[in-house]
Amino acid sequence: MHGKIVRFIFIETRFKSKFIIFLAIIILSLFEIAAIGALNGKIAEGEARKELIVYIPEMERFLYPGANRPTMITQQSAQPVKINNELFALKGIKELEGRPLALINNDVYQEGDMIKDYRISKITIDSVLLKNIKTGEMKIMRLGF
Repeated sequence: MHGKIVRFIFIETRFKSKFIIFLAIIILSLFEIAAIGALNGKIAEGEARKELIVYIPEMERFLYPGANRPTMITQQSAQPVKINNELFALKGIKELEGRPLALINNDVYQEGDMIKDYRISKITIDSVLLKNIKTGEMKIMRLGF
């Protein structure tokens, strides 16, 4: 009988797959740590903004008759804007049913409303943008953060 002697070499591949799984776990852990760090930053930012929650009775009576709900405003006074020799101060901003509303001098306004010759073109979380309908001049009212 003639036969060939064949030599087989088996290479252990289990180490390679375990190493890849180990690396994947480390990478996922790093992503988790980064996500937790970002989340903690957002939580701290939210906690800092909680200090701005106060009650604005004038706005609350208009929005929610008989209720008293928190509204985001600043505890510092904002710089008033002069329109036709009259001062207008932004006192607070609130969102109601997806619409931003602004408390200016004890009156509640929304985008598109007029103050003298100025139309409220945009209300953001901390400011109101006014545009003169005759001249196009822009004015901005900001909360005093």
